Amino acid sequence: MILYLQAIESPGDKEKFELLYKHYRSYMFKIAHDILENEFDTEDALHNAFISISKHMDKVQDPLSRQTKGYVAIIAERKAIDIYRKRNRVVSLEALENEISVSAPPPDGNGLSACISKLPPRDQHFIMLKYHHGYTVKEIADMFDMKPAAASKLDQRAKAKLEELCREEGVYDP
Repeated sequence: MILYLQAIESPGDKEKFELLYKHYRSYMFKIAHDILENEFDTEDALHNAFISISKHMDKVQDPLSRQTKGYVAIIAERKAIDIYRKRNRVVSLEALENEISVSAPPPDGNGLSACISKLPPRDQHFIMLKYHHGYTVKEIADMFDMKPAAASKLDQRAKAKLEELCREEGVYDP
């Protein structure tokens, strides 16, 4: 954990990170291990996840909130999928993502939540990170290890799919 704390400048962010690390490490381990089924790869995924989280601690308001739990779940899953893809040289990442998903629960409340939950996991993750957690496209591109242009395109496609689902469900009628 000392390695991650060295990357964080703000004392307040260091405290938040330490609490987040202690509270969610085993939860994130289970998420990554369910995907990778290998302790060494799981540790690598956790390391990558915590590095990514440490870069964005300024966005974490309450380390013990439901929102933060969803955020760390998404990051752990994304980093595990990255390692799985590299390890197995998977050609179709989308097929893998549709099989494996422990996605964070969408925000409570309305038909929009139900529509978000029907999106493919990758789109769910993007929508949740951008519109619920407040990350920029560039920050999400960094988290997903993709170019900003590709992340922007993913954003457009995810929003289009969500709009279509909302229309089908009667949640959105322009």
